[in-house]
Amino acid sequence: MNSDDLTYKIYSDPNFVNKFFQQTKNIYNTNFYDRTETLKLFDNLQGKKVLDAGCGSGVYLEWLLEKEALPTVVDYSLAMLEQVKAKYLNKIRLYHADLREKLTFIDEEFDYILCAMVLLHIKDWNKTFKEFNRILKNNGILIFSTVHPFADISDENNYFDIEQVEEAWDFYNITMPSYRRPLEEIFKTIKETGFTILDLIEPKP
Repeated sequence: MNSDDLTYKIYSDPNFVNKFFQQTKNIYNTNFYDRTETLKLFDNLQGKKVLDAGCGSGVYLEWLLEKEALPTVVDYSLAMLEQVKAKYLNKIRLYHADLREKLTFIDEEFDYILCAMVLLHIKDWNKTFKEFNRILKNNGILIFSTVHPFADISDENNYFDIEQVEEAWDFYNITMPSYRRPLEEIFKTIKETGFTILDLIEPKP
């Protein structure tokens, strides 16, 4: 596990994690923007193996279990995983893993991979997407969400570069770093790692 990661110290801080768990369901963008649209992309999940890649506080787990899916979760924050484990215990498989590295799962293990608002913290998506492709079943589906490239654009940014940006999270009294990338770069990664685009949603406020 690379402790020099962009957000590792933030997501490994017990004080931040406790606060994050308490507030997750109250985050407007998560509840009424990203998650609402993301869930529309799933089909029948009964008995389907779903990897929640970068599960964080496990906001999707309750819904996946209600749909009778078979969830597996990974996250690089042990503090996050401990909280998820305490809440869901024997209902899920849980692994400590870094999405930038090779994962321990067998080839074609999962029907779905969900990666919600995690990739924005990873600079190079290529290795991550190749691993996702490897562990997805034939005709398996990757559903991911990220920040729109225009959300962080300013006069100081070059739209066509992959750039590190920062956002003030006032409630947590921190500045959260992430990477902004153009749509061209996102589509290039999808194509070069063997995926085919089935749907694209730009949620409307």
